[in-house]
Amino acid sequence: MVEEVVDIKGKREENPGPSALEKNLERVQREIGFVIASRTAISGQIGLFGSDVFSTSSMSQSVSSRRSIPIFSVNRPNFASRKCRSKREAHTTQLQGLDVYGWKADHLSLRSAAVQSRLPCDKMTEREQEAFPRMANSRALTSLFVLYRNKILVLWHLDPLVELRVEDVLKEIPPANNGDERLITGVHAFLQRYGYINFGVFVVRSKMLCQASRKVVVIGAGVAGLAAARQLRFFGFEVKVLEARPRVGGRVMTYHHGKNLVELGAQTVMGITGNPIITLAKQLPVHVIPVSNNCPIYDHHGKIVDPRKDKCIKESFKKMLQTCSHIAHGLGIEEINGKKLSLGQCFDHILDQQELLIQERCLAYWRKYRELCLQMRAINEKVVIVEMSIDATMSELRKYSDLETATFDTINMDLSDIFSTDEDRYCNAITVKCLRQTLATAVKGFDDLTEERTELEQALTDFKRLKPTTVYMNNTDKRILDFHLTDLECAIGGSLYSIPLKEFRIQFKGPQVMVREGYGNLMNGLTKDLNVELESIVDKIEYNSSSVRITYAHRERDKSMTSHTIDADAVICTLPLGLLKRSVKSELADCVKFDPPLPEWKQRSIENLGYGSMNKIALMFEKPFWDTNSHTFGRLNESSRSRGEMFLFVSNGESPVLLCLLAGESASIGGQVKEETLVQRAMDVLGNIFGNACPKKPIAHVMTLWHRDRFARGCYSYFATNSTAEDYDTLAIPLKDPEGTPRVLFAGEHTNRTYPGTVHGAFLSGIREAAVIADHFIGSIYSQDGRNEPEQDPNGIHFHIKEEDNVENGSES
Repeated sequence: MVEEVVDIKGKREENPGPSALEKNLERVQREIGFVIASRTAISGQIGLFGSDVFSTSSMSQSVSSRRSIPIFSVNRPNFASRKCRSKREAHTTQLQGLDVYGWKADHLSLRSAAVQSRLPCDKMTEREQEAFPRMANSRALTSLFVLYRNKILVLWHLDPLVELRVEDVLKEIPPANNGDERLITGVHAFLQRYGYINFGVFVVRSKMLCQASRKVVVIGAGVAGLAAARQLRFFGFEVKVLEARPRVGGRVMTYHHGKNLVELGAQTVMGITGNPIITLAKQLPVHVIPVSNNCPIYDHHGKIVDPRKDKCIKESFKKMLQTCSHIAHGLGIEEINGKKLSLGQCFDHILDQQELLIQERCLAYWRKYRELCLQMRAINEKVVIVEMSIDATMSELRKYSDLETATFDTINMDLSDIFSTDEDRYCNAITVKCLRQTLATAVKGFDDLTEERTELEQALTDFKRLKPTTVYMNNTDKRILDFHLTDLECAIGGSLYSIPLKEFRIQFKGPQVMVREGYGNLMNGLTKDLNVELESIVDKIEYNSSSVRITYAHRERDKSMTSHTIDADAVICTLPLGLLKRSVKSELADCVKFDPPLPEWKQRSIENLGYGSMNKIALMFEKPFWDTNSHTFGRLNESSRSRGEMFLFVSNGESPVLLCLLAGESASIGGQVKEETLVQRAMDVLGNIFGNACPKKPIAHVMTLWHRDRFARGCYSYFATNSTAEDYDTLAIPLKDPEGTPRVLFAGEHTNRTYPGTVHGAFLSGIREAAVIADHFIGSIYSQDGRNEPEQDPNGIHFHIKEEDNVENGSES
């Protein structure tokens, strides 16, 4: 028996059939493979921490170092035989021919695929219930729907480099399970339309056709605009992207200094579970590295903070966050005295309550201590009284002794030797006996009091050891807490005192990661085959019942600006919230104008939402002088007001570049202090920490001023105290013509209530708006209002089947 083996270079070789040992190994691998894959491939972590990278492009060894490797030679899965795959793409799943997703034994992989797609693994979402109403009426039908849906997601996440067609899905489902092809086709169409599969950069093997030639203009070549443009192009629309900058990426900006990369904009992928950016990283030739959790902190004197103390304060910080969440969502407390409670105020109240508890404990301690002291005082007074009683009794007894120095032992003498007469003898005998009894009682009381006093003295000694602290946090503790609060402000984009308590949200779970080749490289990959016109500044957006007209100024090669207009069926506006805020103020000359003006309800939401900033100072050196094993190290500032000033330094592995962060109230300090002064201040901080190892000056530096950037006016949105989650939804509502056709649509992180202020939130918003346009101009896959009534089968499955052409030479979407 001879097997065909495909090597990395695409050559075919002959290889003798496997031995008995190899066959047995292959059988065992097939039996356990699905468990391995479910824990790695679908969670977005194929080979994640086996090395320092986990992108699919890094999973293969270099061409020069690899020989012929048997790929897909054992039980070759059908999805691996999709047409038009390049040889490079054919070897990036690391499955090595293992049938790791057997239909009957992949429960873990099905659940993982759903989680990775931000969907519940065992039930239908509201949108799915709208699209497939009959499937939601029965638990059995719901289970069948979820099974089909999760299986399709498994196949997509297993190989996101190539379009997953419905026929590929049908080939993977055994005949016993694929009896309802209409349901499978409908589920596939649903997942594709709403961006759960076939998104990003992948090889297209089908041709999507609109009902008519439709043109869409996307304003902004940031991640939201590029995501929308790619998806619309895949759906068959004619798309043109207008970008005001001479580059793509928007607030994702990778600066190149020689061979070194500096992230001046977005830097980290915030969590990997369910994050579409991880899928995008698999599709492009980039390496994604985990961010080290090790972050040493130095005080303002340059001394490292005890990690145990930092860990203790960090745990308290986490408990405070949990308490804030419980106050808002568990107790439903949102206001105090009619005013909305901010996250910063809630932290202050929690700290005040902790201080109050400490003071109450101190008060209880000193009350108990006073009680013990009073008991000791009472015992000492009793001891004095008993001693006086003993002395008085001894004095009386001495009168009846023939010795002047009578003692307690000499009292028990023969009374007949003392008294001469019988009457005196009897009277005095009774007196002596009474005194002796009194003395014995007093001595016993003295012994008891002495023992009680000894026990109380020991209790006081032990109680002194339990003396509580007089404050909840001392000055050093508060500085450490300020560091973690500033880190939170940096992630949110605004001051904690401007964020309503109820709207605080936590992002994707999982470790944070960085793109080794630069986040901007991902943005460049998204532009492949797109019509992007750079240096095109939009001046005006006009919309009516038939079309949209965009007026923009384009910078020509001779640096002159020429005015252009372009008509389209719809426009997706991905302008940052900072520019939308300026557009509301029509008196500003450098803002985008809408005609008709934005409706009042949208203007209100634009004004309600907050828009914060965070700036960086990039310092370039000849070589690193810090610990390159830690991606970050922190610094404590002397006051809470300045806690965001150069509080964190970030490095990217071995690169001799340090990023100094300015966040919170210190984010805008760059516009108030000279750049050279801030750079010298940063060098003083580093010199204070690293001493003589730190050079006097950097060889180069770059400083961002995002809050002054003409095309950003800030970094990212956040929930302001006057805003609600509905404001994000309001910003996402398109502007329609009188006939209900969406003409002006909005995308960007400021339109995503679930993931605001993030790159993945912007990406998902672009996917969302592409689906809205497709629903209207191609036709919704299910009916919402009776217009464009879709095809329907007796099972309640509503969908439009796409029109396909099988193409021998696939193109990339």
